[in-house]
Amino acid sequence: MKHSVLLTGPGGRIGPHILPTFHEQFELKILDRSPIESEPETIVADLSSIETLAAAMQGCDTVVHLAATSDEAPFVEELVPNNVVGLYNVFEAARAAGVKRVVFASTVQAVSFYPHEHTVEATDLPRSVSLYGVTKAMGETMGRYYHDKHGLEFIAVRIGWFLDYEHEWLTSGRASAIWLSPRDAASFLAHCVTAENIGYAIVHATSKTSFERLSLAPAREILGWEPSDDVATVVREPSPAPAR
Repeated sequence: MKHSVLLTGPGGRIGPHILPTFHEQFELKILDRSPIESEPETIVADLSSIETLAAAMQGCDTVVHLAATSDEAPFVEELVPNNVVGLYNVFEAARAAGVKRVVFASTVQAVSFYPHEHTVEATDLPRSVSLYGVTKAMGETMGRYYHDKHGLEFIAVRIGWFLDYEHEWLTSGRASAIWLSPRDAASFLAHCVTAENIGYAIVHATSKTSFERLSLAPAREILGWEPSDDVATVVREPSPAPAR
């Protein structure tokens, strides 16, 4: 029997890359604040109404929550309404609708102030590099509360640097220690839906890198997941300048 999933925010950077996998594997409903041309059954709504969110979650066992203001933005005007109040509304709606699990898109920015030579473990305390990262670290704590208080299963996915295969920042090596490929993103998030015996977990999501800046041990142990893509097969040394 397929899992029934509500995916929020599929109109962002990651969503279009995971939709084919999610349509194939799950009974999928999607919610976004704007219509998505390729998804005519999109539930068009934002995160401001618990009642609207709860109605969208009816019959779903899992919510994969990607919707957020991504990266830095005005804190009071944008980050708080979407990433704090909006997340609270998602949790309350999930509780009201009887959802079993919330998979929450956190970020490497929640822990990026650790030294670059340090491998970040899931048990390390947050050291956010941005206020956006602060809101995601708060989301991890909110998930802990809803798990302990209400029994909601929760997985926080600290996403590395999601870039497509030809992005200049990847081919220049700037993101080589924390890259998450489109293929691995889809596989990782699908594993977050299907993994069994999850209580509360924080996991890191990157492809295979030469230095494991974000430890993949929790993903291996909790989700049984391994990346398919290797940054070494994508990153290329810059071509030498032609002789004059």
